[in-house]
Amino acid sequence: MSRKLYAQMSQAEEGERHAYAHPRARIRFLTKHIDMWGPCGDHQGLTFKHKKLAPGSLSILVPENEHWVEYFYGQPRYATRPIVVDLPGYRTVWLTVKFGRVRRRGKRWIQVEAVHALKLLDHIRMWPAWEAPAWLQPESTTGIGHPITVLKGELGGQLFRLQAPGRWIPRFNLFNMATWQRNREWFWPLMINPRNRNPKSSKWVITDARMDKFSDVMVEVCKTENIVPTIDLYIHGEDEQPFPELIELDRNTLIIDFIEKDPDKPVARYAAGKWSPASEVEQLVHIPMATRITGGGKSPNWLNDLVVNTGNFIAGAIGVAFGVAGLSLGVLTDQLKNKFLAFETWEDRKLAEEAGPLRFHEAFVSGASTALSLDLAAAMKSTAFDHRGYTSQKIVVANGTDGNYVGRDLEMGDQVEYELPDGTIEVDSLEEINYEESPKRIGFELQIGSGDAEREPGSLALAKLRKFTSTLTRAVLGG
Repeated sequence: MSRKLYAQMSQAEEGERHAYAHPRARIRFLTKHIDMWGPCGDHQGLTFKHKKLAPGSLSILVPENEHWVEYFYGQPRYATRPIVVDLPGYRTVWLTVKFGRVRRRGKRWIQVEAVHALKLLDHIRMWPAWEAPAWLQPESTTGIGHPITVLKGELGGQLFRLQAPGRWIPRFNLFNMATWQRNREWFWPLMINPRNRNPKSSKWVITDARMDKFSDVMVEVCKTENIVPTIDLYIHGEDEQPFPELIELDRNTLIIDFIEKDPDKPVARYAAGKWSPASEVEQLVHIPMATRITGGGKSPNWLNDLVVNTGNFIAGAIGVAFGVAGLSLGVLTDQLKNKFLAFETWEDRKLAEEAGPLRFHEAFVSGASTALSLDLAAAMKSTAFDHRGYTSQKIVVANGTDGNYVGRDLEMGDQVEYELPDGTIEVDSLEEINYEESPKRIGFELQIGSGDAEREPGSLALAKLRKFTSTLTRAVLGG
């Protein structure tokens, strides 16, 4: 290799490193119809937190000039105002939730606060029968299959209910691509990536919902099956068609997908020893809070019917014996229901032996469920996950450490190895990507591992409250 060629390659590599390590964001604001309004190059104080399973936040200051006053105050007050942030190999979409005039250091600005587009999934409810009107809904909707197939199938029906014109029962196959081509307005502004509906892995899950938030169902599946939800913006005329073999998009569209990450195939490694580039390293071992999971409270309907009918038969026979025809249980009927096969219990014997006799013994599944049912099996699995023993870690590193860059080498949820001072290798996922563009610094900060134990008690309590609210909704609706 000649010196000139080597110098050119070295210069190109250095340019790429600089572009990825300290990138400047390209900010564009959109209208409520996802049409481009215009770029913003003279902003200040851009920061955002992009999280794996929760909607992150963004903050930015734009100048209070004629152009931006027209955008924020010339449109209807409550119109949706999307924001797209482009960085090398990495795009995020945000939805404005607050804006207002402020004065900083003698200059007038419009302060904007936004949430990640993942927040949209918090406001989609799981109707048991999305194709039916509200007054004709069954008890619940159950999904069985591969996690990605279930999530896409459940969300697809709800999006059709919310976005399709009219409220009628369709007479076509939603999974036939020809239908998508003819009626593409039904799948806008949100659509699901039609690829990868039948992944090759053999994992199966069971979901059961009744007017729950889709995000609650999604998080329960994603956290146990190592799946990352994504919402990407396709910009028509700028981006390549995302799936041209299936459908051609003709306008800007938000595309939802679910990506399965392989925990056995980490994409990067960081050292956490004496010479570690990590600015923060935390690791905590969490003792399991239960080795036995119990759930239920209701007997299967067929068993309750059998018990009640048997009781009425016996009561009738006794009545005939004493000359009283037509004797039945009457008000005692409810006393015989939910007495047999009403509960299920399961214990991890290996974990119990490891924990010892003073272990934390058992946990109960929130809410009353029917024993010997698929939804109880799924709820017990989720409860076991919440009470498991595990090691939480939190490592904060600068983008580009050890040659790994967001957008080129790393994506949200990627599995990452890190080496502890004693040589132990741990694996966790990229949970949070933070970006700041200010006079003080420009660049990313990456958080590997959730560090749940380090969260404030109020934050943990809020997460539990959300889960309780979902359970309460099901209870009020009779689920």
